[in-house]
Amino acid sequence: MTVINYTTAKRTFKHLTDIQRGRLEEMAKSGNFTQAEMAKELNVSQSTISRELKRGENTSNVNETNLL
Repeated sequence: MTVINYTTAKRTFKHLTDIQRGRLEEMAKSGNFTQAEMAKELNVSQSTISRELKRGENTSNVNETNLL
């Protein structure tokens, strides 16, 4: 028996605007919003918020003040 696992619906992706990124940064820094609330506010999926926050993390061990 052959099972076909695909969808014919085309996925559409769009980037966050600079305004959305700025608003996301404000909400994340305030600490008063969950990822779900941020997603609803910006009208994007929660996974988009998760990826954007992960991208924005500073994971290096270098002290930024020593770079100046």
